[in-house]
Amino acid sequence: MIIDLYCNDGSPLNVLPADIYGRGVGGAELAMLSWVETMARRGHVVSVFNRTDTTTIAPEENLLFRPQRDCNPVDSKSDVFIAYRSPNPHLKKAKAPMRVHWSMDQYTVGHYGQDVFPYVDRVVCISPYHREYHLSAYGIEPERISWIDLGVRLEDYAGSKIEKIPGRCIFCSVPDRGLHVLRPLWDRIVNAVPE
Repeated sequence: MIIDLYCNDGSPLNVLPADIYGRGVGGAELAMLSWVETMARRGHVVSVFNRTDTTTIAPEENLLFRPQRDCNPVDSKSDVFIAYRSPNPHLKKAKAPMRVHWSMDQYTVGHYGQDVFPYVDRVVCISPYHREYHLSAYGIEPERISWIDLGVRLEDYAGSKIEKIPGRCIFCSVPDRGLHVLRPLWDRIVNAVPE
């Protein structure tokens, strides 16, 4: 299978697999990079079009990171065209037999109802909650939208034994996405686990 994944102008600059352990990447970028690496290891030919100036071949030889300007969805031989994160002008022109929008953001900015959903066969979200948001916000047909969990790179944790500290709670998120849920539950947590 040949997969073209297009990162729109809202995507970070020149995201490559080496950035995972180098300068670092955000969660959405880590999910995308992990997924395209996995697809390439399984034998699929994957091109990621993002903000890079030159074509870069990843360690998996059938994984290419290419400049956005090289994307030609009309003449592409791809089996799947994936628009990653943002509304994408190429969706209207893409000739791939399967066109997918991979939504990575909790809430959307843009005109998804007119610029995305009429031109895709499938929408992939990152959680059941995220799927329900798209269903209620845009009225997309339920059979066209699904979700996949964001993966964990298990090799990052191989052999690691982390000593637990009794009574410590670690909350990992951003202030506008989760604390409003945690705060009302905190008293119940402390009552259930007083230490």
